[in-house]
Amino acid sequence: ADGYRAAARRAAALGYEGKWAIHPSQIAIANEVFTPSPEEILHATRILAALEEAEASGRGAAQLDGKMIDAASARMARNVVEMAKKVRETSESERQSVSESEEARQAVIPNAEAVIPSAARNLGLASQDPSLRSG
Repeated sequence: ADGYRAAARRAAALGYEGKWAIHPSQIAIANEVFTPSPEEILHATRILAALEEAEASGRGAAQLDGKMIDAASARMARNVVEMAKKVRETSESERQSVSESEEARQAVIPNAEAVIPSAARNLGLASQDPSLRSG
C-alpha cells in the first residue's frame, strides 16, 4: 500500500489524473491521492475568479497572492474544478446506486434475516456457523 501510494503521489505531481489499480485495496488510495482537496478546489476557483476579473478589465494576466497567473493557470484550475465536479457526481451516483440496491434487496427479500438462517439450518450448515444455530 505504501509503494502504491508513493507511486500515485509521484504520478499526481507529474500531472497525471489517475492511476491503474490492479487490486481493490488500491482504489481508495488512488481516490485519496487524485481527488482535489478542498483547499485545492478553493485555490482553483480563486484563480478562475481573478482571471475573469482581469479579463473584464482588459488584462490578459492577473496576480493572486503575489504570484502571476495566466491562461496556463486557468487551464490547470479548470482541470481541478472539473475533477472535483466529476468526483462529486460520481459519489452522488454511487450513493444513489447503493440506496437503490438496498431498496431492491429489501423488496425482493423482505425477511432475509429470518429466511437465511432457516435455509442454512435446512441445508445442514448451521453446525458450521454458531450464529445460525439458534431458532
